[in-house]
Amino acid sequence: MSNLGWYQKITTASKAVGGPKRLFGLVFAGGAAVGVGGTILTKKAIKAVKNKINKKNTNHIKNGKIFIVTTEGMDSNGLVFKVGDNYRILNHDAEAILIEKLGDENNPYFVSAEFLKKISEFILDEQPHSTPRRKRD
Repeated sequence: MSNLGWYQKITTASKAVGGPKRLFGLVFAGGAAVGVGGTILTKKAIKAVKNKINKKNTNHIKNGKIFIVTTEGMDSNGLVFKVGDNYRILNHDAEAILIEKLGDENNPYFVSAEFLKKISEFILDEQPHSTPRRKRD
């Protein structure tokens, strides 16, 4: 029984590929290929996730829809809306909506979707994140 272990395996592999320099080159090239491939796949995965997240935020944001206040109201933070005021959605995350109240210098404001539904024609169901999911077979 030999106590050479890994040394014997590396020597045998070196001999099979034509020497230690060639073995080192193959190991280096293989590692580089795996590293570059992993980096490219990771970047594509991150881009796909970002695109999916951005698609959720595009409905009201991309079309630049301006909402008109139809009912006077004040939210829990003291933001007052009068009939005829206008606002635009800048971003949203589920129930928290970031808006720009047009004509107001203290923008932007965070308000709830429920509050916006009460004072204007804002419809929570128009948000893309509430689209029904397809059933799996």
